[in-house]
Amino acid sequence: MNKAKQIIFGLLFLYTTGLLAQVDTSMVQSAEFDGELKIRLRDAGKISSNPAIIEQKSKMEKIKFNFLPTPSVTTQDPEKLSAAKINVIDKLPNLQNGYVIAGMGNYITPVVDAHYSSGRSKKGDFGTRIYHLSSQGGVVPDSNLVKSNYSETKGQLYGRYFFDHFSIKGSANYLRNLNQYYGAAFDGLTDSLVRISGDRQLWQSMGGAVELDKFSRDSTELNYNGAVRFNHGFGRYGEKEEVLDSKLGLSKMVRTEIFAVDLGFQWNSFTGNGALYNEQAIALSATDSLVQSRKQENMIIRFQPSAYTVWKDLRVKVGMGVFIEPNAEKPANFYPELELKWNIMDGLLLPYAGVKGGVELNTFHNIMEQNAFIISNPLLKNRNNKLEAYAGINGVVSSKMGYELGANWNRFENQMFFANDFNTAYGNRFNVLYGNMDRIDAHARWMMRSGEHWEWDLLAHYYYYDVQGSNKAWNMPNWKGTATGRFKFNDQWNIAAQVHYIGDRYALMIQDTLGAELSTINELQWNGRSINEQKMRGFVDANLEVKYQYNQQIAAWARVYNTVAQRYQIWNGYDQQRTLFQLGAALSF
Repeated sequence: MNKAKQIIFGLLFLYTTGLLAQVDTSMVQSAEFDGELKIRLRDAGKISSNPAIIEQKSKMEKIKFNFLPTPSVTTQDPEKLSAAKINVIDKLPNLQNGYVIAGMGNYITPVVDAHYSSGRSKKGDFGTRIYHLSSQGGVVPDSNLVKSNYSETKGQLYGRYFFDHFSIKGSANYLRNLNQYYGAAFDGLTDSLVRISGDRQLWQSMGGAVELDKFSRDSTELNYNGAVRFNHGFGRYGEKEEVLDSKLGLSKMVRTEIFAVDLGFQWNSFTGNGALYNEQAIALSATDSLVQSRKQENMIIRFQPSAYTVWKDLRVKVGMGVFIEPNAEKPANFYPELELKWNIMDGLLLPYAGVKGGVELNTFHNIMEQNAFIISNPLLKNRNNKLEAYAGINGVVSSKMGYELGANWNRFENQMFFANDFNTAYGNRFNVLYGNMDRIDAHARWMMRSGEHWEWDLLAHYYYYDVQGSNKAWNMPNWKGTATGRFKFNDQWNIAAQVHYIGDRYALMIQDTLGAELSTINELQWNGRSINEQKMRGFVDANLEVKYQYNQQIAAWARVYNTVAQRYQIWNGYDQQRTLFQLGAALSF
């Protein structure tokens, strides 16, 4: 592939994936104003997609659904649909120090995204960013005991300083999320039931990070990069969590090979009020008080050596991973790491294949990001990706077209599933269960653009699940697809659209202590336990944006989310907002 082709396809890939990416909370590295309106209106409950070419990053996803209104965010088995990331103001030829994007929608839904940077400098830069989104909801009647309003506020301070051969970055972050437990409400709901189950969660977290990167023109020198991140979070019902994540990477070129070692240390400590649950979300002792403060701690130590080489058009990476969990029944796990990439016909065909594995730290904060309606004391178990095998092919048909076909096979231990909990709540909050699962993910993607006038991106996934002891993979669809398109009429007007499809899923309900059974569901067994399931129909969610660029600093925009006004659910019992309209403006300075 000639250099021009590489550049064009690289830009195309980065741009199209950017359309589906959720808001990036990482440190902004320059003051260049790119004017992207990142409204992650809480899920109209999206399941994020974040499509990434597997040769660059194989998938180890988790169920990640956002909630209330709209296009937004990441996936796991199935990834969350990312909020459409569509430019409101095109990139400017000159650097800008900051921008303010603001808008208002029905259901009283204001959004503000503001950023300021000191600008690029040989010595470094610093800046701040503030984001706020809130809504009155409008999903349930005003007479409901529990409302459907929500809000999200985030703030960040960051700075970076350059030395002769390395740089240091630092950041401080704050997050505040308010979510109402309005789901699964019924006519006989009383104040006492609401008090027992809870009516809302207010989760706040604050933390910081320090990163160190070495850069050297001499490729034979030892290069390194490292980071330390700490986060403290606390909730309305006494939940508290500390998370520490540190990593160090070392690499050195010896002749034509690159030898590297990646080291990592993760730790979390969580305290919540509730029962002591096992993997099936059953209280371990009948004599144990159902509600009391309980503490869980977890730790992962990671060691991953590898070697990388290039021979003609073939690239090979060989290594292994050692993951140590001191608190687990099996404290040490070993994984192979092998990846092959081959460039055929100057980039027209790029086949790849590999195997790998690893352990993922599970935290309360991570669970909250996937499902905001979780109980206050879920069991936290790390997911073990015992083996992941992947293969596929991608490439460039022309300078304006790219494609990918691939498949992943994963064997997961301690895969997490969500279930409506009728034991400690009336079904409006979820508990977690764990099981072993094999999964196949077959996926295809096609991207095309015509100069600056139009472009589209199609992505489809088919999932096959085999869950030990169960005939369902709870809350996980077999089909998922995303279509994104954009048309530019002229320098001032353009229109963009995004359509998401999520196939049928099955919700799980656990009800061990309540005498009455729900008549609308079928009874079945999972590992010998009486449980209930509810089929959730698939849905289509279409979003639209129109933008008017007045000049290089000022733009106006209009958005419509869930344009077909479909009433659907991401989590059982929680209807999503219907059509949401927003109008706003953007200013760079």
